[in-house]
Amino acid sequence: MGSMFGAIYAKPSTVEVTQTQLALLEARLGEMNKIGEFYTVREFSYDIVKLTEPLPDLVINETEGFSKLVLFYKDCEQAWEELYKIPAETKAAQRRGMVDRTTWRKNHIEVEAMLLFWGKYDQSVFYKGSQEFNEVKGLLKIWFGKYGIDKRMHPAFANWTLPPK
Repeated sequence: MGSMFGAIYAKPSTVEVTQTQLALLEARLGEMNKIGEFYTVREFSYDIVKLTEPLPDLVINETEGFSKLVLFYKDCEQAWEELYKIPAETKAAQRRGMVDRTTWRKNHIEVEAMLLFWGKYDQSVFYKGSQEFNEVKGLLKIWFGKYGIDKRMHPAFANWTLPPK
């Protein structure tokens, strides 16, 4: 604690600083920079990773003031953790007796939607109009609505909200 003009103040904790920084960045979603590019959930996800890296997952919760969108990212990160243990190269995965990443994504529809929501992949592994594609699309529409994400905040938003051709 310090004193400035007789007032006692506490230095903000790392958790408070991180929560504040993320809240400010989240408020920038959809904002255009000087070169005409929007700040999207994809960029926000990188900032979440960078800023929360020094914190234990235990303190990243609603009680500490983290937003529902940040908490959703942390849940998604855990859900796709298994995917990133699979070698990116199909032949390397097969040599280790693993399914390849594409097959894994096909077997995990909800995680596929999470990956697309956060811009980890630009395209789904499912064909437009298939039952699985429609399930992924439905989840994305729910999450876009729940978190107030529009086309300025997500580069592929229009691809997921328009009916298939």
